[in-house]
Amino acid sequence: MEKKLKATITVLLTLLFGAYVAMLKIVDVRPIGPAGTSVGMATVNGWTRGMVDRLTGLLPVSAEWWDKLSDLALLAAFAVAASFGLVGLIQLIRRRSLLKLSPEIVGLAIAYVVSAIVYLGFEIYVVNYRPVLEAGQTFPEASFPSSHTMLVFVILATAVIAWGRLLENHPIIARLLQTLAVLLLIFAVGVRLLSGVHWLTDVVGGVLVGCAVTSLYSALVTD
Repeated sequence: MEKKLKATITVLLTLLFGAYVAMLKIVDVRPIGPAGTSVGMATVNGWTRGMVDRLTGLLPVSAEWWDKLSDLALLAAFAVAASFGLVGLIQLIRRRSLLKLSPEIVGLAIAYVVSAIVYLGFEIYVVNYRPVLEAGQTFPEASFPSSHTMLVFVILATAVIAWGRLLENHPIIARLLQTLAVLLLIFAVGVRLLSGVHWLTDVVGGVLVGCAVTSLYSALVTD
């Protein structure tokens, strides 16, 4: 019953994300981006963009600094993913069969592959372009969903579940790692928005994908 409920939640979150993408293509679409690029939910995105610019203008560091911090958060998340890859390799060496890998590790591999597919899909199907031009660019890059937000969310949120199961005999260590992951996740989402290289709806889109993939992972590892 629990597995079926989680699977249902995954489907609902996926449908919600699909509806969200559709809204971005039809609701309040106006050319407020660089090089005349149009953005869905332009009023909300434009207002938020202005607020971020004013906020970062009051802080003693530049938007580029926040961008670098978000890169560091992504690297930290990749390190977490690599640690699970190492666990999977050790299991494979000891058990000598892919079929004998723990469901937590197999589920993580599936979650990572799904995230990669989503990322590549939205590189082809462009929903929004970045609100800024990078150095040397004459046209902005695709920006939806925020790949930093999506990847950090997927890696760290699934890690919270995986640590709870893999370290069930070491609850203090598991709780410490889970707390650090949640704090890093919140930090990463915040600094990605402050970096100014995404619209608000890009970051929200990354969070929605992260929630859907994490729900999928939770359903996969539920007994």
